[in-house]
Amino acid sequence: LRPETVRLAGTEVSDAAFEQRLRALLAEDKDRRIIVRPGDDVDMQRTIAVLDLIAAAGATNISLSNPSSAAGGRQP
Repeated sequence: LRPETVRLAGTEVSDAAFEQRLRALLAEDKDRRIIVRPGDDVDMQRTIAVLDLIAAAGATNISLSNPSSAAGGRQP
């Protein structure tokens, strides 16, 4: 997750395209796991806005990941 784009299946997309593409992926597998990994420069408001888009697309298997711990970086 970036301040102005979202990476979906390895491709950066705008918010406008994100929900549509996510709906298509969920149509193939409604239980698809969605992992949200915000970048260090992404604020909480942006993260929640994207989580709302994901829920609106119909996803139910959603995880929020700490980017620092996922990369083996610093711990809070």
